[in-house]
Formats: sequence, structure tokens, C-alpha cells
Amino acid sequence: MLNQQLDWKPGSSFEYATLNYEVLGLVIENVTKQPYDVYMKKQILEPIGMKDSLVGLHQVQSTDIASGYKIGFMQEQSYTPPIYRGNIPAGYLISNTNDIAKWMKLQLGNDSSNAIDKQLIQESHIPDQSVEPFDKDTYYASGWGVMKKNEKQYILHAGENPTFSSYFIMQPDEQLGVAILSNMNTSFTTAIGQGVMDLWEGNDVTNNHSDRYQKLDRFVTILCIVVGCFGLFFILLSIRVMRKLVRKQRIRTSLNVKRILLLSIHTLIVAAILTLVIMFPKILFGYPWTFIKVWAPTTITVLFYSVIATSIIYYLFGLLLIFTKNEIELKKKQISIKQF
Repeated sequence: MLNQQLDWKPGSSFEYATLNYEVLGLVIENVTKQPYDVYMKKQILEPIGMKDSLVGLHQVQSTDIASGYKIGFMQEQSYTPPIYRGNIPAGYLISNTNDIAKWMKLQLGNDSSNAIDKQLIQESHIPDQSVEPFDKDTYYASGWGVMKKNEKQYILHAGENPTFSSYFIMQPDEQLGVAILSNMNTSFTTAIGQGVMDLWEGNDVTNNHSDRYQKLDRFVTILCIVVGCFGLFFILLSIRVMRKLVRKQRIRTSLNVKRILLLSIHTLIVAAILTLVIMFPKILFGYPWTFIKVWAPTTITVLFYSVIATSIIYYLFGLLLIFTKNEIELKKKQISIKQF
């Protein structure tokens, strides 16, 4: 990160960044002289009774954890993302509902173990109001968003990785807390958590939430079908040309100036399409395809390979037309020349 430019002058604005927590994890390791995951388990989780919780996927057997999923072709798709050990401090705590309840009791000041200073917890809930809120009436504290709504204060946080998501919302004054965990990356965890809190407070709850990944998946699914139809269309045309070659209805021909020009244009068009496809996420979102493959719906990856495959099929079909000539048209030209 030494060569990275700052987006803002320090202290002038808030912007969440996963890397910030990775740096914090490294600071903890350097100060305590212990691996981050070991320190967190020994000094935080075990003292407050979260004995079934672990830090980092490398600490748990695959059979002991829920399978992760991504959306794809409008249904859940099993997916195992790559593991980055350096990313653990940013959101790879493995837990269950019993342990999460203990964590929320700690945050609400109702922890009977007194293993962690209550004042320290309360200080972590103090929002930084020296900068603009990152959401409506919501400021950032130490890992928590603090929201004021109808004279009430809520402490909340949404977390996600490629195949899991979570949402916590608490109201300390009323000793209320809601935690929603999902084994899919979805914003429905947030919608459900807020909905449960609204129901508890007697407010109306609307059921009109839509997940951005699901909307994107539906759109890309349609694109995959369209691209697939184009690919099938060019395959059928190519088969038709090859059948004519076998039947001697088309014959090979040498390149002339016109055909060389057509070949050059055809090659440039396909090269431009492939280049645009490869560079598209970097140009539009600033992310490479390796990132998109991990985080986006599986249909995005299918679309990527579908466009490449269809482009290649289209290119081969064009080559068949450029390097061959219709035998019937050739005979008509020969007859016309003889008559002339």
C-alpha cells in the first residue's frame, strides 16, 4: 500500500475500505507478537464464552461450516472462493447463533463475564461526527455505523464476502439486537434485519426489497441466452458452408485485394470485440476479471466465455466465406465471359 495514493486528506472524509482492517490486523500482530487469529481467539472470543467461534477459514473443517453459494442463472450455485489469509481481519469470523448472541450481549452491556471493559465497548460506539455521514443520519464509529432515527440510536453493520453475508442492528437503550446470517452474498440480510427491528417496534414493513445481485443475474442470464443464440446461429451457418465444400458447391479460392481487405476488416472487428470484453470491467468498474469472477454472479463468467466463444465461431465462419467461393456463381461468370 506504500505506493497507493490517498483518496482524501486524512481526517476530511470517511470511506470504508477492507484494506484498513487488514492493516489493523497486521498492527495487532506486530504489537502482540502473535498471529491475528490466535490473539483474537485467546483474548476476545474465549474470555466472553464464544468457544465455538473461530477466526479464518483455515481454522475450520469444511464439514463443520455451512456451504457457501452465489446466485447464477436465477438460482443458487455452490461456490468455493479463493482464500486470502491476509483478508481475515476484514470479515472471516466463523460463528453460530449462540455465540453471536453472546457477542451482542457484550455490545449491549449485558455480558455477565465482565471479560472486556464495558467502557471500552461504549467508546467503540461513539460516532465520528467531524466528517459527513456515510448514509442518512449515519456516522461511522469503531467498526459500527451509528444511526439516529426518530430520537432513537441504532448501532449497525453489514458484512459480506463472496459467499456469505450478515447484518447486525442493535438498540442499546432498549436492549434489543437482531443478527441475520446468510450463506450467500445478498442484501436481503440487511432488509430482513431492518424488517425484524421495525416489526418489534410496531412499524409497517414493506416487502418490496430487491437484491442487486439478483437483478444483475436476471439481466446477464438474458444476455447469455442472446449470445448463445448468436453462437448457435453462426455454427449452423458454418456447417452449411462446410457441407457445400464437401459437395463441391463451394471451392477454395486465392486471396485478391478485395478478399484481403475483407479479411483485415473481419480480423479487426473480432479483435476489437475480444479486447473490449477483456478490458470491459477494468474500464467500467476499475476491477479485473479475476475480481469479477469471485464476487459477481456466476452468469457473468459464463457470459465472458460465451462472448469469446461466439466471437471465435464468428471469426471462423468469416474465414470460411473469405477463403472459399460459390461454385455456381463461378460457373455463371465463366459462361458470361464465354458469351462475351
